[in-house]
Amino acid sequence: MATSSARSADYDRDIQIHPKHPFALGHRADAYFIHGDPARAIKDYDQAIRIDSKNFALYIRRGEAFRATGDDDRAGQDFDRANPRSREVSLGLRQSRPPADG
Repeated sequence: MATSSARSADYDRDIQIHPKHPFALGHRADAYFIHGDPARAIKDYDQAIRIDSKNFALYIRRGEAFRATGDDDRAGQDFDRANPRSREVSLGLRQSRPPADG
């Protein structure tokens, strides 16, 4: 099993070869996050999202990193982006329920 610094070096090399590959950036961000550096992970997630803004998994993972830094507002924004219908569905369900008193 490779050490975290060896893995990071592998991801660095992958990113040098494929600088516009969101998966390489996302994997390096995951490694930073897992090893306790959410701020550094967020930077890589940001870059990966700029390349592939439709990759909803990146929003979820960046949201987790924001949550780890205590930035719950930005975490919530990313979770909403990952599931853009979540508020719509939630509001729709609330509106379709009968009143509580009958």
